[in-house]
Amino acid sequence: MQEINYKSYKNKEEIPILCPSCRQRKLYRKVWVTTEHGKKWQRDYFREYRKRPYVKAKAHEYYLRKKVEKYKKYG
Repeated sequence: MQEINYKSYKNKEEIPILCPSCRQRKLYRKVWVTTEHGKKWQRDYFREYRKRPYVKAKAHEYYLRKKVEKYKKYG
């Protein structure tokens, strides 16, 4: 099995998919997400996900880290 270095790819579209069934599954997922049901499901899932305490904490840490980096740059 060949080892893939995912960090060398700029976006997910460039990642090679080794087996045909994986490629097909990715294609169907892409189509399903664009349907009304898929959009609603994804929107509801991520709204629920953002309410989780550990996700809120992680987002807050990221916010603070970026704020510190911004003000370090400007003095």
